[in-house]
Amino acid sequence: MRELRTKLTMKAVEQSLLNCLKEETIVVGEFKTALEIETRALTDRGALHELEAVSETKNRLINRLAELDAQRDTLFKRLGLPAGWEEATQAMNDKPELAQAWSQLQQISRVAQELNKRNGVLLEVHLRHTQRSLDALNAVINIDKTYDHQGRVRPIASGKPLGAC
Repeated sequence: MRELRTKLTMKAVEQSLLNCLKEETIVVGEFKTALEIETRALTDRGALHELEAVSETKNRLINRLAELDAQRDTLFKRLGLPAGWEEATQAMNDKPELAQAWSQLQQISRVAQELNKRNGVLLEVHLRHTQRSLDALNAVINIDKTYDHQGRVRPIASGKPLGAC
């Protein structure tokens, strides 16, 4: 009787893990879509206004993914599965439904990871361009930096007014 109860409990934990993996795959898919919107915003000057909203969406999704990741780790432990991606893949070989859900999660996660890396490079390029533009403007108007009475940096224009450049 106890063995049957344990078997039923493990089956329920496996079902919970399957549900968690499916939900995690959906959320990673939403994150991937947000990254695609971010890519468009970074490459199309007309879409720059979308960056703030997509950042909020990404933050919300990242928080949800962290919750699901913790839930998945807990379920892995309850089933005696290893925590590493490769080790878990091997351990699920005898559980086809879990193995398929795990594989789908891994596939979409890799795509999202590549998009995220690409967007990071695009952001870095934008930041460098912005910094160069600011440096050029500062050189044109000859800004010297001074400190106020509280020790904060305060720029003072000592050259031509910006409108006269």
